[in-house]
Amino acid sequence: MNKDIDEGKAKQVKGKAREEAGKAADDTSMEIDGASEQVLGKIQEEWEKQKGISKKHWTTNSRNLSV
Repeated sequence: MNKDIDEGKAKQVKGKAREEAGKAADDTSMEIDGASEQVLGKIQEEWEKQKGISKKHWTTNSRNLSV
């Protein structure tokens, strides 16, 4: 698995923990920071997945091109 995908997933987990800690502490700012971190982690994960799909697609289709 891609290192960047793993980092994105880790950000999501860390963000969820921060969000829950914010709820427990009644700290809205911490909740928002946690939710934001989750979104950034999901974006990073999906971005890396799409890059992989694009590379695979490009490699497969570029073999079929005749120059």
